[in-house]
Amino acid sequence: MGKVRVVIMLMVVLFASCNREAPVIPPLGPDLTAPTLDFPFASFASAVRFTPFGDSLPNLTLSKGYQVQLSDTNELLLAACSGIVTSITPDTSGGKFIAVKFRTNSIYSFLYGGVTNVRVQVSDSLNGGSILGKINGNGTVYFEIIKDSNALCPQSYGSPGFNTAIAGAIARNNSLYPQDSVSNPCYLQSLPE
Repeated sequence: MGKVRVVIMLMVVLFASCNREAPVIPPLGPDLTAPTLDFPFASFASAVRFTPFGDSLPNLTLSKGYQVQLSDTNELLLAACSGIVTSITPDTSGGKFIAVKFRTNSIYSFLYGGVTNVRVQVSDSLNGGSILGKINGNGTVYFEIIKDSNALCPQSYGSPGFNTAIAGAIARNNSLYPQDSVSNPCYLQSLPE
């Protein structure tokens, strides 16, 4: 009889533990880790024009990223930093915008524009330097870094190599268009998205 009681007690305990609700795991909070832009998003050896972050555009808005005109349209567009592709949508130049989140819960993301022959898909994990696609036929590429809902000056997040490549694009712009010389890669530090 004692053994039966023990078995019944064990069954009651096991049954009761099976009916318990799983503990609620709170969602992860936002990842505040700032990215480092380690890779220039293109080779700027053929850069002919550079539009800085915060510069006035012809449509009376301000540039929310770097826009670079290249004479070599066979260039590849590269990921400046690791991340996860979140969307691929048409842009106004006949290419695509590729949106990339730095990390799963990150408050930072990147936007690349002027991409054709796209080589990535939504949900792909990228390493810095990964090929996104080719530069569109008019040679214009675009790069933006976003924190929450603000576009930020990419220079503030660039590695020395990234910022040196951007300085090279600016130098080419200034040698070709001294009347439209660029003094700084960023005229502002942030802009609302």
